[in-house]
Amino acid sequence: MKKLSTIAIAPTLLFLVACSGAQEPQTMPETTTETATETTVVQQDTSQRELPSAVSGYTEKAEAELIDESVTKDDVDRVLTAARNNDSAVAVEWDDDGYWEIEFGDIDIDIDPDGLVLDVDRDD
Repeated sequence: MKKLSTIAIAPTLLFLVACSGAQEPQTMPETTTETATETTVVQQDTSQRELPSAVSGYTEKAEAELIDESVTKDDVDRVLTAARNNDSAVAVEWDDDGYWEIEFGDIDIDIDPDGLVLDVDRDD
């Protein structure tokens, strides 16, 4: 008897559902999901990566090292000039801390893009 009542009720429910409500077809609200992706473009200022054209000054540390290492300011100028001229005997490397490491002969200098000498060493 239970099966028969279920069969009899099912068409009635379908009829009620079909006849209820407005005459326009019902539509479910549309749900749209958008995913926003933020893209960050980091553009490195290439002017900060160019060797300076001349020495603009020396830090206190570099000034003290000139004396301690027996290096002259002319020696530092010579190292920078050799680097700018792409001399084959020069080793030039950009440090991610924002300065150039230049090695020429027995003299090493660290210089920032503005020409400030940060460090001076002479290899023994």
